Amino acid sequence: MESLRAWRQKLRTPVVRNAGYLIASEAVAGTLGLVFWGVAARLFPNDADIGLAAILINGATLLALLSTLGFNVSLVRFIGEPSAPIARMINSSVTIGCAVAILLATLFGMGAGVFLPRLAFLASNPGLLILFAAFTAIWTVSLLFDAALVGLGRAKYVFIRTAVYNLLKIPLPAALVIVVVAPFALFSAWGLALLAANILAALVLLERVVPGYRLRPDLDRATVRPMVRYSAANHTTNVLAAVPGLLFPLLVATALRPENAAYFYIAWVLSNFLFIIPGSIFTSVFAEGSRWRPGLKGNAIDGLFLSLGVLIPAVAAVILAGPLVLGALKSTFASQSAPLLNILAASSFFVAINALYTAYMRVEKRMRPVIGLYAGTTLGALALVFPLTWVVGLPGAGLAFGIAQGTGAAFALSAMVREGVLRRGP
Repeated sequence: MESLRAWRQKLRTPVVRNAGYLIASEAVAGTLGLVFWGVAARLFPNDADIGLAAILINGATLLALLSTLGFNVSLVRFIGEPSAPIARMINSSVTIGCAVAILLATLFGMGAGVFLPRLAFLASNPGLLILFAAFTAIWTVSLLFDAALVGLGRAKYVFIRTAVYNLLKIPLPAALVIVVVAPFALFSAWGLALLAANILAALVLLERVVPGYRLRPDLDRATVRPMVRYSAANHTTNVLAAVPGLLFPLLVATALRPENAAYFYIAWVLSNFLFIIPGSIFTSVFAEGSRWRPGLKGNAIDGLFLSLGVLIPAVAAVILAGPLVLGALKSTFASQSAPLLNILAASSFFVAINALYTAYMRVEKRMRPVIGLYAGTTLGALALVFPLTWVVGLPGAGLAFGIAQGTGAAFALSAMVREGVLRRGP
């Protein structure tokens, strides 16, 4: 009885509460994302168009992540400190991020056709190139807003913003395909919905947490300077962590055919239902540990048990129900994506261990081993993806990811055992 009461108390802590909102946010994003791609599959019968849209979305996402320069993690780490100039931290991060995003997106759009000729329309159409750059900047702002809300302990507002964005994007492709080419119609639906959600965050949600907040251009060097060094290390890990999921659609399209980008992407969307569980839990552990260091080990252990307790039934559910969900979206998705999905699902346990190690080390500001972990898993996955894909086809991309994550998890687990991270107390 005492044990049950203790667990009830744990479930009411800020770590679990905010993690719950983050998991719910990602679950809503994943569920409505599947609806979005189901609509796309019916609007656009050519799987290659869907694959190219996935490459555009993933490319812009990677560019947006690059453009944050790591300030998204720094906002989580520093914005909750009592003396933090919150509004200036947010606005300075947004100003820098948007400038970098526009530059990177323009360069990407000008050169995308070299790697994949079917994306040459970005360079040949100035209007589409401008939109691509603008939507990339909008996604950068979204990442920074979410980080600020998490750092302020308001993950509930992340959930609201995510729900609005994902609901709005579903009906838009049917209208946009009238005015732009099919892949860009899907991409534009994504960008316009993000814009609406960002306006909600700027005018309503952030103002509730930071009274008087107004989004405006700003560059407060005194505010940004302490974040820069911390941001640089975290930016490296963020980018390395995201690269496999964001680049693999382009890589498999290059190694196989463009439609394989769609098959990989839809399996990745489903597997993210699993990856978000440890990711959200340990983001919350990171935020709470940054506010109260003495509770870090206890929160980390609780986060690990919570992650495994949710992952075990969730992995089983994805493996059993995944083919049915894929088939409901499109028959080709079920036949092509299901084997890949099973491999990615099994890899989620490795992802959990790596997420725990990363959260703990980030609070401790020990970024060198974190960078080493992510560099190893990312470079390992990239090195394996082409040979494994050529040998076994699309499932080879999942094997590349799983082998790299498993190797990283072995290193992380051994390091945590040596350092006593998994023991409560000082």
